[in-house]
Amino acid sequence: MLGVDTLRVLEKQRRIVKNGVGKGVTWGLTAAAEESAFQAEVSSIQTKEFFLSIPALIKPRVN
Repeated sequence: MLGVDTLRVLEKQRRIVKNGVGKGVTWGLTAAAEESAFQAEVSSIQTKEFFLSIPALIKPRVN
């Protein structure tokens, strides 16, 4: 399941692509930079979601 942060980033990426169509070389370079930033943000969110899920994976031992 995607978190709220992930959905926000995906929506931002969709707007970048939609608004950038037909802008030529400058947009291509900007799109590459935006894509790099987008990938870094997604990676950060995935890492955060992974670490937040760890407590659910650890079950207390019952003696």
